[in-house]
Amino acid sequence: MPIPSEKTILRTKCVVLGAQSTGKSALLERFHSDGASYPKPYTMTLHADLLVKSVNIPETNVAVEMYFVDVGGWEGFEGEIGKYAEGATSFMIVFDPSHLESFKGVAKYLGVLRKGRGGKGVPGILISAKSDLPPVRRLVSHQQAQEFAKQHGLGCFETSAATNSDVEAPFYYLANAFYEAHLDEVGGRG
Repeated sequence: MPIPSEKTILRTKCVVLGAQSTGKSALLERFHSDGASYPKPYTMTLHADLLVKSVNIPETNVAVEMYFVDVGGWEGFEGEIGKYAEGATSFMIVFDPSHLESFKGVAKYLGVLRKGRGGKGVPGILISAKSDLPPVRRLVSHQQAQEFAKQHGLGCFETSAATNSDVEAPFYYLANAFYEAHLDEVGGRG
């Protein structure tokens, strides 16, 4: 009888960045609670909040334990972002498609992340939150976001924490990307 192998746990520090009121915390809360919780009313993150959740990698005995650092996006806090991003091994940048400035800020956050990691490749994704908004309110199309993400080697997703729509996909994608990067780093491909 074969001996069951033990579960391997990989850990990633996933920094979550984006402008104020883009839905970062709501998205994290929906994922963390398996869709059961949605924060109402809105409460601005003042510094950084921490959440932890494990994601099992399909067809493996590996789980990725994701340590989320939800960094406040208010303007006065921008100088502090680098210290929270330091040592990140994965990241998410969230923007609101109804606020053009939040999309324009994505490049700034990407620059902070790249500066803090010394050129080392780190898996990341771009999330267009609030996909439940009517098309007439959107100032940034999903196609624009996809083009930006492709240019910068990022995964790209549309979600809505308000309706719990497509919330899990970006997290599972990022956990798998971190797992794949780990395999590349340790030469674990066969």
